Amino acid sequence: MARTKDPELEQRRRLLILGTARRLLVEGSHASVTLDRVAAEAGISKGMLTYYFPSKERLITETIALFLHEQETLLGAIVRDDRSFRERLELLIEAALPSRGALDAELRLQAEVLSFAKENPETLEAVRSLYRRFRHACEALVEVGIRDGTVTAPNARASYLLVHALVDGLSLQISLDPALDVADVRKRAVAAITSLLRAAPSPGPRRARSTPARRRP
Repeated sequence: MARTKDPELEQRRRLLILGTARRLLVEGSHASVTLDRVAAEAGISKGMLTYYFPSKERLITETIALFLHEQETLLGAIVRDDRSFRERLELLIEAALPSRGALDAELRLQAEVLSFAKENPETLEAVRSLYRRFRHACEALVEVGIRDGTVTAPNARASYLLVHALVDGLSLQISLDPALDVADVRKRAVAAITSLLRAAPSPGPRRARSTPARRRP
């Protein structure tokens, strides 16, 4: 008689395998990840691993999918939060710029994700989708500020792309420059974005002052 599957046990095993694969991607490269190595590192048999993930490509694809899903879930929670614009902005910056160790690991993982995505259209589209969702999260945050009067810049709705670019650039700078203080960078990022979204409208072109026509003698 076949045993009844335990859903919780099944989920724990899947997460163990996916977590092990993610760690190996961070420590090395997707080319160096093998089913044998993942099974050994996870402390399970290769037969059990292939029961859940029949190929290396499927394992890496689902590892990346889980990572992207976690990022998307975090962004969604921040956007749906009922706090003030400033508090939500701080949460968004903190999520995008966590500790240096977390940023280093994320940068290495993202490098492997992009490398793997070159030959895997499904993964490439998932990465593009996440970037779109991050921009949408920035856009939604700007809309919150516009509604509550915190965001007053006339071009605020178009600035969400700049917010995304700033955050992306800062994450790379922090990872590459050990002298940067993460907490200070987060604080400066919040101040810069707030200033951008509160910028006063630029003055229009000055009109030339008309001089009264001289009367002919």
